[in-house]
Amino acid sequence: MAERHAETGMVMQSIASAEMDKLRKSLEDIIPGKQPRNLSAKEIVRFLEVGCKIERSARGDPGIDSVAKIEVIFGDVEEAEGQTKA
Repeated sequence: MAERHAETGMVMQSIASAEMDKLRKSLEDIIPGKQPRNLSAKEIVRFLEVGCKIERSARGDPGIDSVAKIEVIFGDVEEAEGQTKA
């Protein structure tokens, strides 16, 4: 499932990138009275944002709410190594 989600995120980013290119070109070649683009700038940004979030999540990038396991060892490192060798 993670690979499928990563692929979906990448496709969404690709579409957003293509739409951004179209928007950029349409703004350079504005023709009065003609709708120059398929997605609004706001829609493109949202599409890219969601695509990145999906890909990041699918690839296992820790999110802002992720929890990490932290192990703390008190004592001398040599002492701990000596106990495991004995």
